[in-house]
Amino acid sequence: MCEIIFTPTFSGGLGTVDILINGNTTLSFNSNTPQSIVLPSGNHDFVISGAASPGPGGGLQIDIGGDAITDTPINYGAGVILPDPHNMIVDC
Repeated sequence: MCEIIFTPTFSGGLGTVDILINGNTTLSFNSNTPQSIVLPSGNHDFVISGAASPGPGGGLQIDIGGDAITDTPINYGAGVILPDPHNMIVDC
């Protein structure tokens, strides 16, 4: 089993984001506090949705670390984040 670490960075104010992993596990964020999940090696899908601060300078950056291979960081502008599917390879 491998540890994957998701680190959000909200800018310009408060926001909320959910990361749905493999259609059944959700990590929810409303601060810049990292969360981790343990997954088996292999190919995993995840969907990011929520909202960054709508104000000036609002945005969200998500870094994914640990045993994941994926394009990171993932960046969003201010406001609503519609469901955005991604894929990662977990290898440990």
